[in-house]
Amino acid sequence: MKKLFSTILVICSLLSNSANAKSIELKNCRPTWNAKNLYHTVGVKVDLDSFKIKTFNSDPDYLFIDGTYNIDASRTSSDDQLRNEKGLIYSKQYSAYNLLGGDQKKLMTGYKQASADYEIDLLDKTVTVIFKWDPNKLTRKEKKDLKKWGVNVKKVSTYKYACNSYFAKGFKKKEPKKQEPNNIPNISNSEWNTATNKDLWMLKENRFTIKFLSNGLCETEDIIKCVWEQDNRNLKFTYNNQAVYEVKLKSNSWEGKANNKKTNKQWKSYGEAISITSWVDIAEKPKQLPEDNKVVPAGSGSGFFVSSDGHIITNHHVINGCNTTKVSFKGNQIEAQILAVDKMNDIAILKTNIKPNSIFPISNEDVSLLEDVVVAGYPLGKQVSSAIKTHKGVVTALAGAGDNYSNFQTDASINAGNSGGPIMNQKGNIVGIAVATWVQDGVQGVHFGIKSSTLKTFANSNSLKFSQANNRELSNKDLGKLITEATVYLECHMTVANIKKMMAAANNRKAFFSEFK
Repeated sequence: MKKLFSTILVICSLLSNSANAKSIELKNCRPTWNAKNLYHTVGVKVDLDSFKIKTFNSDPDYLFIDGTYNIDASRTSSDDQLRNEKGLIYSKQYSAYNLLGGDQKKLMTGYKQASADYEIDLLDKTVTVIFKWDPNKLTRKEKKDLKKWGVNVKKVSTYKYACNSYFAKGFKKKEPKKQEPNNIPNISNSEWNTATNKDLWMLKENRFTIKFLSNGLCETEDIIKCVWEQDNRNLKFTYNNQAVYEVKLKSNSWEGKANNKKTNKQWKSYGEAISITSWVDIAEKPKQLPEDNKVVPAGSGSGFFVSSDGHIITNHHVINGCNTTKVSFKGNQIEAQILAVDKMNDIAILKTNIKPNSIFPISNEDVSLLEDVVVAGYPLGKQVSSAIKTHKGVVTALAGAGDNYSNFQTDASINAGNSGGPIMNQKGNIVGIAVATWVQDGVQGVHFGIKSSTLKTFANSNSLKFSQANNRELSNKDLGKLITEATVYLECHMTVANIKKMMAAANNRKAFFSEFK
């Protein structure tokens, strides 16, 4: 898009009601669309007592003037939904022209005829300004001016911003659930405060908050890239592949140590829970399985051919822990060799001696918002059938969980067993790799893919070259043929002992076969 308007991505955590004034302040919000000035920032303060949204702009003469807007209570979700970060907040409708700053009013007088309102989605963590047009009210000159700026007045125009940080005031903290006997916290979907040691805990400036997401990622106020894994009482999390924390969980707290792999600096770590959603029963007896050292088929995933020499792309978590990974091809199971893995971005490159009939090209461009996509693979393994399955949808957000911009979000279904499978456009070009689904009661249609640019960066680092992207759209018949010939079913074989260990891990993402569950 051409340079347009500032909207605000609200990353807010609405907690329980309080007698104090409740407000949420967002800072350092940047455009997710192709604005001319990508470095300008906006901020917002949402007051849920007076039901007003106040905006702040680093350069009011560039796009928007600072303003205060009323929240539309009739369209805004209930308190319970907002408190659980599931709802929507809407502003009243305003004239888009009145929001403009600087020279925009001279250039774009057609915006007098458009209404604009804010839609804040707490689940997607986005805020969108929506412009609604009535072409019949526009003069010929106004239509011409708007067309010059890339605005299609026959459609609704939407623009989004993403924020780096947020601050909430006047809310009660969520109380951690009481620990039950023999139980320890399940780190997945929990939130903690941590400090370098217990003695410094009382000083707020010595603490920071960390959220552990269900997909093995974690996030802080500074949006530092972070991954985690839990093995009963043992929790390990790593920032930027550099700072490594290893701690022991103790009911609602942890204690342990951390070190910087580059500088070798070491320090203590102490943490206390803010919210815990579930518990792990460490006293539960494991199910009786065959001999621990026996290698058995354990789980499945999907993958796709990207070269005529038999190179396959999949997720790292599909092949992680496998003694062998086997590819189903024309009725045979063929062993694959692991060439390279990217644990942080969850990608793996496999090599087989298969000469596939078709291979997928990789898109030269990342997905765009509302772009049509197709997900292919083997959801639920072969429980439903051994046939390949597809799901169509659109791109619903240009970032993944925890503002991970190496991922995107789609409403095309991704289930256990889809992991590592291709996400493509109608041209048959790979635009993503199926990687995760948001699992939460009452939430549907929130699925994630790894962007093609992330895959290409990883492949280039490992000297893997892709075929040239297609320039024309394929018929559904031709696309179906490509999917059938270039998508494969992967089966992970591992020892029973390793199966027990991985299934006990709180952040396990592998699609194990039902007999092990």
